[in-house]
Amino acid sequence: MQEARSLDEQRAEFARRRLIATPIAGMIAWTVIGDSSLFLNPFAISWIIRHWIGLVHGIIRTVAALLVWYLFPEHRFLAVPAVIVLLYVFAISVLENRWRRLSQKA
Repeated sequence: MQEARSLDEQRAEFARRRLIATPIAGMIAWTVIGDSSLFLNPFAISWIIRHWIGLVHGIIRTVAALLVWYLFPEHRFLAVPAVIVLLYVFAISVLENRWRRLSQKA
């Protein structure tokens, strides 16, 4: 039969462990959430409205942000947001034109 160990002994033994399972699980979970948020939202909006703009916006935003990040390292915190804003301007104009076409048909 095992001898009962004190709480301090158990705590000291636990503190000597590696303890990386929880951080690794959290890293994996948040990576999946982050990656899916890049693409699920554009895919969902494209599917819901049956229009290509969500997919195109999501793909171009990802590729352009990566390119600008590496091409302009000294200005990346200005260049990346500028690219994203320009893509939103493009998406807004496409969606506005789509809405006008739909409104004329109704």
